[in-house]
Amino acid sequence: MLRITTEIMPQVDRALILPISQLEIWNDGTGTHEIGNYDYKLVLDNKIKRGHVEGFAREENGELGHLMLLRKVLAEVFKNEALP
Repeated sequence: MLRITTEIMPQVDRALILPISQLEIWNDGTGTHEIGNYDYKLVLDNKIKRGHVEGFAREENGELGHLMLLRKVLAEVFKNEALP
């Protein structure tokens, strides 16, 4: 499982760290060695968004696999959001 947490971390007082969001991504167990299928859960502004991405080519992404999976999940999360 991947867990990505974003926080505001004031330089002057790290005791005042403010969590902003948390994204968890985990393998749903239905893929193959080459292709992975993943579920995700995003907690943002006290709202929870869950979803699923299929067909992630593990071997093609090599050392950057975890970042490319994050990219694919974020594209899914925000696919219907208008950019500012």
